[in-house]
Amino acid sequence: MNFKTFLANIKEEFNVTMTKSFDKIEVFSRIMKLKSKANTLSTEIIDIKKDIGEYVFQEKEEFYGNETLIALIKRIETLEGEIVMINDEIDEIKMQNREEEAEIIEEENDEQSEDQE
Repeated sequence: MNFKTFLANIKEEFNVTMTKSFDKIEVFSRIMKLKSKANTLSTEIIDIKKDIGEYVFQEKEEFYGNETLIALIKRIETLEGEIVMINDEIDEIKMQNREEEAEIIEEENDEQSEDQE
């Protein structure tokens, strides 16, 4: 095989490989575009479901006949109460931490004052 034939074979193999690569990239791109669209639609569905839930929760008086919804609404109210208590506990811990830090700083200042005297 002479050099020209060798180069021609390499060129042909390269072209075939590049064509296959570009075809795969195109397929991948189309799939990703479709997946992105499906994900966007799924997100929209989730948002609509949230809107429905918020509506039902805000207009709960209209749904008092539905025991399932009332049980879920009561559960939400219970969880909201627990969240308030947790946030209060966090605030208390933060306040205690600040007080302890202030005491430590005061003790350090007292020690430094005594050392300087």
